[in-house]
Amino acid sequence: MNNERVDSLSVLLKFSTPEVPERVKVGFLCYPVRPYVPPPLRCYKCQRYGHIAAVCRGKQRCLKCGGEHKIQECGENTQDKCCNCGGEHRATYGGCEFRKKAIEVQKVKTTNNLSYAEALKKVQEKQKETVSNIQVLRREPEQHARVYNPVEFDKLVLFMAYVINCTDQVKHKNEKIKIIVKGAEKFLGMRNISWEQVKQKLEADGNKPK
Repeated sequence: MNNERVDSLSVLLKFSTPEVPERVKVGFLCYPVRPYVPPPLRCYKCQRYGHIAAVCRGKQRCLKCGGEHKIQECGENTQDKCCNCGGEHRATYGGCEFRKKAIEVQKVKTTNNLSYAEALKKVQEKQKETVSNIQVLRREPEQHARVYNPVEFDKLVLFMAYVINCTDQVKHKNEKIKIIVKGAEKFLGMRNISWEQVKQKLEADGNKPK
């Protein structure tokens, strides 16, 4: 918070089994488990994702303005510009769409034990499918409204019970949000949300003038 480093309440565990358990018991307490997804690799030379500078074949790019030079050679008053998306921010900006995509690729790569290229292909196919579905919904809104199925009551109850039981064992806000998102994926079938998105939405709503 406020760009300050704080201690994490998460603990990194390694399992010898191929499947990661949903929960682990420590003493008299039970804790939820989720796969560890390392941050995406960003090349310090070309600023692209998925490789490191030692194997980079691209051009030198400034992470501040996107120019073909190192950041040490960039002027102090130069306007920030991302060389990946063209936005008015640095290539290191966490909200960059290219970085968000790289995070999703890293998640698919880790959870499915794939190469970066294979994971990237899966994410791109998923994005194309999402765009196609949105286009269909825009063309036929009434038809899709009729076939929509609300969340089943028993699944909603299980989701609420899961959240109450798990969040009662943690105190940190981020861990509670992660539990809620995991419960939504497990019981309500919501796959396209992340705890970071939920946190940003909550913080944005909390900063709105009343």
